[in-house]
Amino acid sequence: MSEKRPSLSKMPGQRFDPAARERRKELEALDLPEDELVKALIPEKVDLEGEVRTAESYAVSSFVIEKFWDYLRTRITSEALTLPENPKGNTVSQRFAYALSDSLDVYRDQFIDDFRNSLTGKQDEEISKADALTFRYFQMKKEELGHIGFPSMKDLVSLIGRMGDVVPQVYERDLGRVPTEEELVASLGHPSLKRLFMEMMTNSRSAVQVTLNRLEDGFSNLDDYTGTFNPKYFEVRESNGQPHVALRPEVVEWIRSMWVKGAEALAERGMAFPRALQCPVLFTGKFIEMHDWVVGEFKKFNQLEKSGGLGATE
Repeated sequence: MSEKRPSLSKMPGQRFDPAARERRKELEALDLPEDELVKALIPEKVDLEGEVRTAESYAVSSFVIEKFWDYLRTRITSEALTLPENPKGNTVSQRFAYALSDSLDVYRDQFIDDFRNSLTGKQDEEISKADALTFRYFQMKKEELGHIGFPSMKDLVSLIGRMGDVVPQVYERDLGRVPTEEELVASLGHPSLKRLFMEMMTNSRSAVQVTLNRLEDGFSNLDDYTGTFNPKYFEVRESNGQPHVALRPEVVEWIRSMWVKGAEALAERGMAFPRALQCPVLFTGKFIEMHDWVVGEFKKFNQLEKSGGLGATE
């Protein structure tokens, strides 16, 4: 019997709450006539508070992520992805992360405008369930923030950008050479890396941030695309005769042991564990598609830089 692989999933010291995922399932199963659906999902005010409201927001945001992903796929299959010229950043991975982040902001704004326009003049019975759920999310955010909020794909862009800097350094240390373009892209799209990111997303936002800082030996956040992982925590492995870069198992055990100590300290002080609802992207079942797309865009960006195109520097 094989040993259980160490994992960053559901780290100790957190309160894992399935409320958001369960609410997502309830909303998926909701079957009402269109006019009643709108009344149920878009009241004058979403009268929820505290943890119940947070779980509702997570659940509803997952539908918005799904709808935006479908919108984005439609746009990028009919036109080339528009990226800003001369993005900031000191490495190709940083420039890629900044460029794709800025581009996603543009598509987000277009999505919101198109969504708003699509509802103009519609009666309640003409509004779909997907549109009602999207409207509900925007309504909740406006009630909370005073303006429309939007869930983001940028965390994934940031994580892949960090790995784009790490992979060449680990190759040079372990194999004495830089990876080919095919090897670099294969490492970024490898199942082990997808699994690592999905494991991290099962935790609370604060826990993801702490784990990120451990891997960086620093204090940047996911919105800082100049952050990078420390290559000492990674190694070149071989799967089916092909090399790829992965997190060292002993590093996972080290991080997990620190969380155990942290959980014990919280318990001793009688402090509440942070609540973990999981990242809404995991509710959609679209994470692998999104990861593959971001890696594909990285490949295109890298090729453009090498050819002296977008983002190229002296």
